[in-house]
Amino acid sequence: MGSERSATASVTWSLATALMAVATLAVHLSRVGWALDRTDEGQYLLLLSDPESSRRTVFLFGYVLHPIFSLVGGDILALRVIGALISVAAAGLLGWATTRVLGLPRREAWTVGGVAAAAGLGPLLYFPLTPSYNTLAFWGACLWATGLVLALAQPAEARPTEARPAEARPAEARRADRSTWRAVWPGVLMGLGGLVAGVGKVTTGLALAVLTVVALAGLVGPLRRRTAVLPGLVIGAVVTLMGVLLLVGHGPGWLVAFYREGARSVSLLQGHEHLVRWDAIPWDGLLSIPAIAVVVGAAVSAVAARRGRGVRAVGTVAGMAVVGVTVIAFATGHVPTNSPQMTAALWWIPLSAVSLLLVRTPRDAQDAPSGAARAVAVACLVALPLAYVVGTNGNYWVSQGRAGVFWFVAVVLLTRDRAVTRRIVTVTTAALVLMVAVAALGYAYRYEPVTRAWSHPASTKVAVVSPEGARLRVTAQDAETSRALARLARQHHLAGVPILDVTGASPGYIRQLGGTPVGSSWLLGGYPGSLDAALAAVRAENPQRLREAWVLDAPDSPRRIAGLLPALGRPLEDYEVVATFRHHLGYNVRLLRPVDASGQ
Repeated sequence: MGSERSATASVTWSLATALMAVATLAVHLSRVGWALDRTDEGQYLLLLSDPESSRRTVFLFGYVLHPIFSLVGGDILALRVIGALISVAAAGLLGWATTRVLGLPRREAWTVGGVAAAAGLGPLLYFPLTPSYNTLAFWGACLWATGLVLALAQPAEARPTEARPAEARPAEARRADRSTWRAVWPGVLMGLGGLVAGVGKVTTGLALAVLTVVALAGLVGPLRRRTAVLPGLVIGAVVTLMGVLLLVGHGPGWLVAFYREGARSVSLLQGHEHLVRWDAIPWDGLLSIPAIAVVVGAAVSAVAARRGRGVRAVGTVAGMAVVGVTVIAFATGHVPTNSPQMTAALWWIPLSAVSLLLVRTPRDAQDAPSGAARAVAVACLVALPLAYVVGTNGNYWVSQGRAGVFWFVAVVLLTRDRAVTRRIVTVTTAALVLMVAVAALGYAYRYEPVTRAWSHPASTKVAVVSPEGARLRVTAQDAETSRALARLARQHHLAGVPILDVTGASPGYIRQLGGTPVGSSWLLGGYPGSLDAALAAVRAENPQRLREAWVLDAPDSPRRIAGLLPALGRPLEDYEVVATFRHHLGYNVRLLRPVDASGQ
């Protein structure tokens, strides 16, 4: 009777988790077609559409993702959906590997895998939604973590076996050989993932290289297992490098030159040199009402999980209710908070509470990973969100919360008791639901809360936002600006025309006009070395191309690179104003045409 109740409970939890994962993806997809960011996302779209348009970056993601851009015909919505699905698949693969190593029954495996897959949407919860270098770094980190977890699997020859007759030994040898080949695959995934992450973001690749050394040192056990992982690492890295070179269409020498020029540009720009730093903890986010609700809900559920069945059910419902009421309150605009800061709280506190209250590690499982190897793997997984965000020009505490799937897997690895695993999933599911629900409302961060936006549909409009005809739902002002840019592009035949952006913040306008950037995909303004970096990039261009270039200028932009045109010997008197439109931050942007280009 007890086993029947246990089986029924397992089915219930599995179904609940599956529904949660589907609902999470549905919420994401329902909002993925909203809004367009013309700064960071504008640069991403420029590089995705034409990776060769800029050499003054350290990003190769444009080359890697360009085939997807071409496949969907530049449809931004399709790009976002594909990015979301790949992220879900990568995180789900990591969850599957965890359940495989722990030997969880099918229902528990589906539960853990479902939560991991849904948590894969974390890095996409805020702008920009179009796949970029951060997205590629996350995919690579998931593959690397999957290899690390699979490397914990106990090899067949290390498990105790009964004595076999002589005639059975050849078959055992063949099985051992197959086991050895299977042991190579974790290394392949780690090499593949590490290089993919590095192609997305160099700093993440370097951090994963350090974690790889730590992980290899912790793979204690038979020497055969370690020697199988090492060649796998080499195979994965070499194959991935060859694939990248094939996509970029150049040799290794070009790759070295590319990163050298990109590093020089970053050095001139200044402001990005503090890659390893200790940011202030966002206490206001931790103490916000939704964050406190998550902590209370997690604590109630966790404590109740240690009691009897009736108390457990009541406590779980109570914990979920606290979280659910807060989600509804936030969705209707009644709970003010800072969404990005709250993301950090959603994972640090509940997972810490769960690990303290619920974790038990029985020692009687013969096929479980060794304690030392598991501890090293858990330590690497705990550090992985930091490796993912290192190099990000933002608060590391906040950004790490988006990669909380790695913390979730670390906690699950610490447990092998089925009931404990199910309780952990209960608590983290509550936190995950709130995280996704809150972040889904932040997709269109310049809009009213979702319920108000739905009740006032006139505040947003569907508009064409790219030369390929991609459509997104944007504010009424953005829709009008997009229509104006499309008219300008047709009227003046701007497709492929070089455009020099001195606003310091408008790569998205170049993209919508159908032009090509001069010097770099984004001449970043607002940094101490913005002028020096912009001059170095633009002076590398063909002088004739510079003379023919149109100009985007915004006299009131706080990021404007004011001295760029005079330093190039191109004063504003050499240009005439063709059009003026309003930036969403409130200042006017002017499109300027060179006087000699107009025939005057």
